[in-house]
Amino acid sequence: MGRWLLMSGAVALALGCAGEVDDGGGGGAADAGSSGGADADTTDYGVGEPDDLAGLTVLHNQARAEVGVGPLTWDDQLEDYARAWAEQCVDNGGIAGLIDHNPSTPYGENIAGGSTLRAVEQLFAQWYDEKADYDYASGSCSGICGHYTQIVWANSSKVGCARYDCPGLQYRHGLVCSYDPPGNFNGQKPY
Repeated sequence: MGRWLLMSGAVALALGCAGEVDDGGGGGAADAGSSGGADADTTDYGVGEPDDLAGLTVLHNQARAEVGVGPLTWDDQLEDYARAWAEQCVDNGGIAGLIDHNPSTPYGENIAGGSTLRAVEQLFAQWYDEKADYDYASGSCSGICGHYTQIVWANSSKVGCARYDCPGLQYRHGLVCSYDPPGNFNGQKPY
């Protein structure tokens, strides 16, 4: 079984600095769990998704429907942006062996990486399962939850993602998703 790491981040345009929810370090090991989401309107907001990511927008929107926020739509420009960053395979040691967050992105960003190739549903479940660590009433995390809060960030309306394969890295296979507008700002609840 492969090892998997996750990272979540957002950058505030006006401030030019990270606006992450304090999620206990921004990354950690995780295993695939539930597929996430509940019965929800699965209207195809994922028009334009590449075949290898089919259904990813629906998974996001099921999670968002659970908390009463509007759907995301697939955005080809965000997909291209995520791919352009992922294909650089930048690893400056934030989490050794995993691609880094793009330090100059104007978008929210979720990253999942591992040593083996996983299905989109498994990658998404790793992010979604962080819901258990998020306490809405206090706006706090008992573990890592920044990936989940970015997924359900009410002001985000578009998503674009890309898979990557970085043979020189320990966690060579993975997924980068970009969200616009970004989420995960300190002191703000996602919805």
